[in-house]
Amino acid sequence: MDDKRISVNELLNQKLQNWPDSLGDSIATVLRLHRTQGLLIDLLERSLDRHGLQTAEFEVMAALRRQPPPHQLTPTDLCGALLLSSGGTTKVLQRLQRRDLIDRPTNPDDGRSCLVQLSDTGKQCIETVVEELVAIEDDAMQVLDTTEKAQLNQLLDKLLSAWGG
Repeated sequence: MDDKRISVNELLNQKLQNWPDSLGDSIATVLRLHRTQGLLIDLLERSLDRHGLQTAEFEVMAALRRQPPPHQLTPTDLCGALLLSSGGTTKVLQRLQRRDLIDRPTNPDDGRSCLVQLSDTGKQCIETVVEELVAIEDDAMQVLDTTEKAQLNQLLDKLLSAWGG
């Protein structure tokens, strides 16, 4: 994220001064949600960069790690879990396989296809990345006390529930 971006308060002040018609009742909240999302994505990407991973690769490995041992899915199930096209998924899987982060065992239910499974190296990698990411996120959220975190979580859950997310 560009460190030279103006603050949300400055942005809102500019709108108030120069474009008051663009201010709705929810604009301050929405702008803060957008900025927060951008900052969290930046934290994620910096962490992934340190491990040589792209976001899609991280998502594939995290989706596999969420499965019970041996942490595997069919490519079709993986596509559905990630909302990636089959072509996009194939490219990500090829990159992960070249780095020995996944294995492609034969599907015992259909010998014509392969499963996607975290390798031991991949399991260790995703667990290291997530452990690091959890620490970074926890550190970033230290500005809120436990009660504030719970309140924010409730409010965001209310929004997401209403919006179908």
